[in-house]
Amino acid sequence: MRRHRFTGALGALALAAATLTAAGPAAAAGPGGAPTPDAAPAAAATGAQPPAEFGTDWHDPLTAAPPLARPATRSCQVALAEAQFRDFTPYRGGYAPPTACGPADWAKVVLRLDGKVKGRQYDRLGHLSVGGVELFRTSTPQPSPDGIAWSVEKDISQYRDTLSRPQPVEMLIGNVVNDTYTGVIDVKVTLTFYAAEGGTGAGRTPDRAVPPDRVLPLTTPAVTLPRNTERLLAEVYATGSGGGCEEYWYLTVVLLLPRR
Repeated sequence: MRRHRFTGALGALALAAATLTAAGPAAAAGPGGAPTPDAAPAAAATGAQPPAEFGTDWHDPLTAAPPLARPATRSCQVALAEAQFRDFTPYRGGYAPPTACGPADWAKVVLRLDGKVKGRQYDRLGHLSVGGVELFRTSTPQPSPDGIAWSVEKDISQYRDTLSRPQPVEMLIGNVVNDTYTGVIDVKVTLTFYAAEGGTGAGRTPDRAVPPDRVLPLTTPAVTLPRNTERLLAEVYATGSGGGCEEYWYLTVVLLLPRR
């Protein structure tokens, strides 16, 4: 059965890592709002000052998915994007498929983002598209003054159709850098292609060849589907953000559930 993949950026899935800071209890107040005589010693004893920010106590973002498996075949690496994000200016570049790993029925394609940031900065949302197709959406961790580095990987083998030919590349991690927020987000994105060897190609089964998926970007209001489409799949990203209203959606638990 021939499958056709219908993909677009309808939202985003964002993972965020944040530092935790704590402040001591407020000083006790006497009549008229004046602090009591023992308020200052008590505050000092209970640690009124926030703890020092973490230095190297950080780790890569966590996921419930297992680590990516890789086939034992030849591999080729392509640099997809490399940029420093200080504002809301997107990175724009170009992509060309590798020539040393065979045709576009690669056994697997893995996207890897390596990032680093230093100073004071919020977690920032970002996205990356190739040929108008969004391949990746993410959120950055909040840094320490000493700086942190992290990496994220994603299997993007289902986009072989998009990656089979030269394409424009656009990436943006919207950021604000000023006297208060000093962290510049430095990222590099690479693609690793694993050659189809020994029956590992995407379009191969024991008894027949399977036509590759078609990927249709949602860059216009109307999309024309091939007449012989048998199956249509849409990839949806959902972002929990927007002024913080939905960023911590997983804490919004329903208190009273209707009876069945």
